[in-house]
Amino acid sequence: MKDAKGHGSDARGAHAQGVEQVGQQPLAPPESAASRELRLFADNDANLHRQSETPIRQNLGQKMDKGVYDPNKAQTLWKYHADRAAESYGKQMGGNGKAMFSPDVRREAAQHWESETRGSLKSGEYGNPYPAHQTNLRAAWDKKHGS
Repeated sequence: MKDAKGHGSDARGAHAQGVEQVGQQPLAPPESAASRELRLFADNDANLHRQSETPIRQNLGQKMDKGVYDPNKAQTLWKYHADRAAESYGKQMGGNGKAMFSPDVRREAAQHWESETRGSLKSGEYGNPYPAHQTNLRAAWDKKHGS
């Protein structure tokens, strides 16, 4: 059964189509020590996790659900995260984080984040938290209660 926008009632239907479109991507090459340092720092920083990583994962999960996921655009989003991580690293360690981690290192980190998260995105781990039928119920509740 389809709703007014042409979406199916199966919440994972569009997700499955998105997974098929992405297909099997090549794995990232071996990682440099600088890229690994940046990723370890970012993965263990609560502010970066909350303000950058989680929104990116949710955004990409929604793209996967819609079937419009593009690994190259995803890598660009992860590059923004790598830039934020480098700036934060510089502030905490004393120095210029973007000078400590060259653009090539930040691109490499972004490539690894994209390849690592692709599997969890394919499994639907970071998609829309409200399936289509729950979205309609939530909208009705919000309308009734003024939220």
